[in-house]
Amino acid sequence: MTAAKLTPSDLRLTVDPVSLGFQDTSELQGLPLSWAGQARAETAARFGLQMRQPGYNLLVLGAAGMGRTRMLTCMLHEQAALRPVPSDLCF
Repeated sequence: MTAAKLTPSDLRLTVDPVSLGFQDTSELQGLPLSWAGQARAETAARFGLQMRQPGYNLLVLGAAGMGRTRMLTCMLHEQAALRPVPSDLCF
């Protein structure tokens, strides 16, 4: 393997703002968060939510502010919509 000399511009990623598909981040409020880069975590969460036996729990780990709660809440709502309405409610 040979070493190559890099310039600062070689280490910088430039993104065309038009390619992002929004004008500013206020347009992103309320949209579901992406599991980008977390395919295994998404698969594991979907698997866990499909367990229909009592005694199963999900443990979600990660750094603060990454959106774990919001992503899982969105997935819970999605999964709940696919299931029948429970026959009884408790207050």
